[in-house]
Amino acid sequence: TGFRLVNGSTVCSGRVEIKVGDAWGTVCDSHWDLSDANVLCHQLNCGFAESAPGGAYFGKGTDSVWTDTYHCKGTEPHLAHCPVTALGASQCSHDNDTSVICSGRSESLRLLNGESQCDRRVEISLRGVWDRVLDDEWDMNDANVVCRQLQCGVAEKAYNPPKSEQGMGPVGLRRVQCVRNETHLTLCDNSTSETFQAGIAADVGVICSGSRQIRLVNGTGHCARTVEIYYNGSWGTVCDDFWDLPDSNVICKQLGCGHAISATVSAHHGEGSGQIWLDDVNCSGNESDLWGCPSRGWSQHNCRHKEDAGVLCSEFTDLRLVSDSDCAGRLEVFYNGTWGSVCSNQMSGVTPAIVCKQLNCGDGGQIERDFEYGAGSGSTWLDHVACSEQHGSLWKCPSDPWDPKSCDNQAEETHISCAGKKSKTNSDPIYRVSKLSKLHRPGEVTCHERRTDARAEWRSDKEDRFSKNPS
Repeated sequence: TGFRLVNGSTVCSGRVEIKVGDAWGTVCDSHWDLSDANVLCHQLNCGFAESAPGGAYFGKGTDSVWTDTYHCKGTEPHLAHCPVTALGASQCSHDNDTSVICSGRSESLRLLNGESQCDRRVEISLRGVWDRVLDDEWDMNDANVVCRQLQCGVAEKAYNPPKSEQGMGPVGLRRVQCVRNETHLTLCDNSTSETFQAGIAADVGVICSGSRQIRLVNGTGHCARTVEIYYNGSWGTVCDDFWDLPDSNVICKQLGCGHAISATVSAHHGEGSGQIWLDDVNCSGNESDLWGCPSRGWSQHNCRHKEDAGVLCSEFTDLRLVSDSDCAGRLEVFYNGTWGSVCSNQMSGVTPAIVCKQLNCGDGGQIERDFEYGAGSGSTWLDHVACSEQHGSLWKCPSDPWDPKSCDNQAEETHISCAGKKSKTNSDPIYRVSKLSKLHRPGEVTCHERRTDARAEWRSDKEDRFSKNPS
């Protein structure tokens, strides 16, 4: 119900504190990143995020430590609009309180309507109000100053947005002429709205190198599915030629999804759309982002979307009820590539209803105490799951950290029966993930490895045919 920055040198810097109910608490720095910080800075009218230091940079808090993980893109208007998870979160102390340093309220820039905080239409705040920037000769020199001021890398494109994306408010700057090395847009030659009214000049936009993003599509999971890259203002896929675990591992780390469990090929999770941005990706596994890996180069490929690459990361989660019944059984969650049980210790009575609704098995359910659905044989991933009525899914319920040996004994495993029924099909995400999670033993050669070897043999023939007939 509240957000603030505490103990900073300005009103736009400090330790991040969030109010839940009537209690203020700090935020753990384990998964807090610049995208989350940028949303908070915009929300507090403090410009953009310059950094998001952890380790109690602005001193330790004294009350609760919230371990919820935000998954912001950076363009949301408020932290409440970002997806949040809490299940399995690591223990955190005030030594790990996160902080934010925002650019501040005087002369701030922002980019609107883009997929990140580093692309699309430019607005400037000179007097605490966001105004438009208009120009009829907007060029790469001007765009580079904007990208540098926003700490978004270098400009990849300078353009005038289409009419549907243009603003309607007052004009802050017009006729900007930069020589490229200025640190702020107002240091370039320009005219203000007091001198010139909006005329034939149009709104201006930029695409900075910092706008590049990666995401996983064609499914409900945050850490699995088809790979897509945001580049030059549009989303596109990656070709699976020579796609392997080191490539996938870079993506999993980049998304905060742990490590790679599997590198999927042949549009395993479904075909993407748009451009095919990268081909012949050859990562070592240590790169910080996928576009830092060797490849053919942007848009250079000989593929179709039936060859789209995908990943399954260790932080991908799913849930199911295991039994002969559709909507009753032993509660299991999928994590780190394996299914495991959930302990029932201190589990609230609302938890079954949350699980049943999440599985499309009705709005009600109950915990079965006679363990009639059998004992599990694998990991027991979670204990002390503390759901309440405010939680819309199991993933938002606090719990102890992930641990493959959470339960003291099998009698503590959770068994649930739901009020509703549903039919299972082979298209169920649980079915497909369970098939995918059967990993090969050391020394075995997988079908994918055989397929990769075979690709090398017919690669030159494919390129020759492509050059003769690109269609």
